Amino acid sequence: MSQAKIRLIAIDVDGTLLNRRHRVEPAVAVSLREQHQRGTKIVLATARSPQLMGAVLAELGFLPLLICFSGAWIGDPNLQSIQQKPFYQRELSAMATEQVIDIGLSCHLEPNVFYPFEWRVRKLTTEVMTETDITQVKPFVSSELLKGSRYPSKILLISKPGDTTAAIQRVASEVCSFTTATFSKPNYLEIIAPGVNKARSLALLAERLGFDMSATAAIGDGLNDLEMIESSAFGVAMGNAQEEVKSAADWVTSSHDEAGVAAAIQELSRRRLI
Repeated sequence: MSQAKIRLIAIDVDGTLLNRRHRVEPAVAVSLREQHQRGTKIVLATARSPQLMGAVLAELGFLPLLICFSGAWIGDPNLQSIQQKPFYQRELSAMATEQVIDIGLSCHLEPNVFYPFEWRVRKLTTEVMTETDITQVKPFVSSELLKGSRYPSKILLISKPGDTTAAIQRVASEVCSFTTATFSKPNYLEIIAPGVNKARSLALLAERLGFDMSATAAIGDGLNDLEMIESSAFGVAMGNAQEEVKSAADWVTSSHDEAGVAAAIQELSRRRLI
């Protein structure tokens, strides 16, 4: 572990920043606001789109930086031109988009097609309605999943909770040769452009801010947080994280229901890293 001061803290959202009720624990909001006021850069590194971050940002009481789509989009909500000029963005190719949609449908999994500020579905399934309740955003329902000549930043396939075998695993294995396919939850398959992950985008953001990964810390719970936790100077796994994530971390904090992010900030302070 590097002893350099941490200047940028990357925090996953679902299962990390948010508790099981999909809210920010008050102690977490206070802790992050204090760090923000002290000059520490805070970035939320999430599989969500920028569009689906509105309710989360409102709870925090300040505007952190954003890494969305598990690394395929980096932006600053403080900038009025956020929709037109993110720091970085990658889209799926036409071929990848078409193949992922076809494979998903052949496995009876409805594609959720995401652009930075639009979410498209063919129908309002139970899984889509659950995601709507979580994010407080409704998708655009249309038989046309693509938006004109543009291709999406992410395609999300959701299996029924507890059903993580056959269909969704088949899709993951079939698309991994031409995309990045990772699980944000055991039944949430996130499909983005090849070579993209949270760690690489965190490194890009750190460089833009004038420092390197030795000045970063990362906190997360899912497999799509793994590279970010491993490559940061101080990686923290949530108490509710998957075992593979815990094994990769420098420290394991309490769960998302127990203000684990706030406890991680306290640990960084105790170690005099912030």
